[in-house]
Amino acid sequence: MRVESIYAFNGARFTDHAHFEEFKVTVIARLGYIDLSAKSFSEFYENYAESKGSTAALNEILFENIMYGRLTNVFIHKIETPSTLGIDIFKKQAEKIIESFKGNVSTTAQAYMKSAEKFYLMDVLNVTTMGANFIAGFDYKQSGNHVTNVRFLVGRTVMLKRKKTSYPGYLLAAVELDFERRICIVMTKHTSDVEIDDGDESIKSPSGYRNFILDKFVSPFSIKIGKNVKKDREGMFAFCYSLYEKLISDVREVVRSSAQQDIDATTRKLEKALKRLGSKPSRDQIGDLSKNIHNLLLGIHIENNIPDEVMAQKAADAGLIGYPTNIDYQNNRMNRSSTGTGQKGKPICKTENLYSLLTDFEKAQKLNKWNLSWFRDPNNPDVDKMEQTRIESMTDCLYLRFKGKKHLGKELIQHVVGNLDQHRGY
Repeated sequence: MRVESIYAFNGARFTDHAHFEEFKVTVIARLGYIDLSAKSFSEFYENYAESKGSTAALNEILFENIMYGRLTNVFIHKIETPSTLGIDIFKKQAEKIIESFKGNVSTTAQAYMKSAEKFYLMDVLNVTTMGANFIAGFDYKQSGNHVTNVRFLVGRTVMLKRKKTSYPGYLLAAVELDFERRICIVMTKHTSDVEIDDGDESIKSPSGYRNFILDKFVSPFSIKIGKNVKKDREGMFAFCYSLYEKLISDVREVVRSSAQQDIDATTRKLEKALKRLGSKPSRDQIGDLSKNIHNLLLGIHIENNIPDEVMAQKAADAGLIGYPTNIDYQNNRMNRSSTGTGQKGKPICKTENLYSLLTDFEKAQKLNKWNLSWFRDPNNPDVDKMEQTRIESMTDCLYLRFKGKKHLGKELIQHVVGNLDQHRGY
């Protein structure tokens, strides 16, 4: 119990990373507690403490609200080994990790930092030392003698700058080790508003902060990260192309049945013209020529007859998880190409330039980077409720960036991460 005679909420710097309305909705759903008078986290916590005598029940909700809220840079790693982690080994290493960060928080907070128990400290932490790293929350799940899931919410005190004003705040990151799905997820905040003046490379970029988290919170458990960039890029190609195909396969068939005879006749005429000009084109070249003509006709037809919003609604009606809006790939000749607007509401199949590259893209069979607009609720897809991501196959992981500004939520992040991971091919 954290409440003595008078409770005071001490987590003001965490509230910049939380969403108050979503928090209240979750509290109602999980705890059945309603407070219509509170206008802030501090009021809500203090009213709850007065009513219930302890704020402990709120803290896991706030922990998840922050962890799955606006940490928009997500690095998805494969856990190669170990396949399981014994509870005794886990607790021993977790204790060492927690002990190494204890000195940066108050003695009041230190009293809750026990490796064998979960702790959520957001309402008691107020770390003021610049550059200090600390653990704001930690929990784990186990099945029998093995750990199945581990989560850390980590912070660093920094100077932030917005609209020419500097003020102290927290830079946050989180890591989740999921041994059942064999994935390690590291989530970081974008660092553009952080004033970096201490030369610390670990916070100069989201990727740098990711490396810090891997070193301090993953490596101590002797976890080996698996990596296969080739399979990642092949998997992302297959995933992207399948979504594209499901949107336009019926339209392609309409164009094919209407124009195939004319395409064949035109291809034969062009083949004869090429023969007269010089060396006879190969069968593959003529096949590609026919495909390119068809693709260009398909693109013109879609551009002229199917508006963006109709194509987006088509994805919803088909029960798709979303649609790609941009691709960036490297073909078999090592040339880089990209197309698409990256606009959340414009499917890439509505991009006219795609159809001049389509045959080349299909041959590449690998995708380096792409944008995907997801329906936020996969069970009730709505074109007005979408979240766009940028996905990149890095040398050691899949890197995912959420491009919107809304609170994300645990369900959305798990939906997105789970779908991407299952399409990686290993």
